[in-house]
Amino acid sequence: MKTKEINIIGEIDFNGIIVKVYYDPYSDDEDIKCYWGTKGSHALYDDYKPYNVNLWYSECIIPEKVKESKEVLPKFIITGRKKLGKKMINSISSYLILEYKRRNPIIETSQEIKQTKYLVRPKDFHIFDLDESNNCYRSYSTRCVTYPDGTRPNAQLHFNFKNLVENYDFIPIQDAELKKYEEKHELYCGYMMWSGRSDGHGGAKGGTMQE
Repeated sequence: MKTKEINIIGEIDFNGIIVKVYYDPYSDDEDIKCYWGTKGSHALYDDYKPYNVNLWYSECIIPEKVKESKEVLPKFIITGRKKLGKKMINSISSYLILEYKRRNPIIETSQEIKQTKYLVRPKDFHIFDLDESNNCYRSYSTRCVTYPDGTRPNAQLHFNFKNLVENYDFIPIQDAELKKYEEKHELYCGYMMWSGRSDGHGGAKGGTMQE
């Protein structure tokens, strides 16, 4: 039986780094895997599966980084798709930007990220907003919890900018991006409710985002 070849189908420019994309005939059509590694190393981590236009973040191990020389970068991408379309390029590019920040918290904070009014957690697109009374953050949504007089609870001091960015994987976003991430969070919540539906035997049916 002849072995099928893995061929390059394109490249994505990420901050001046050329990330090659390969077609793997043995991978499922919906699979896209991004391999990450430190500078000069071989690929270390397998993430980003499965692919969909809204991005889906699986749990992964983030290596402890004590020096900037340990910067983790995308090495290459393998997919079961034969062509690298524009929609796929845009989705992967957005993923690379967010995942780079998540994998390199020390590098990012050392570059003095500017504090913004809103923060988002890429894993589930949960949004926090700034409480100007104490300069800390609290959970935000279009259905914010409020007191009878219309005011909101103050943010806990534990949820300050530095702590959320370095230890909780949040990243700053601009006001103009708020609606986009609200929609992504609603989609995520809807998926979690749907996947948790009863199977009639005391368990949950589950399912994928594509379904």
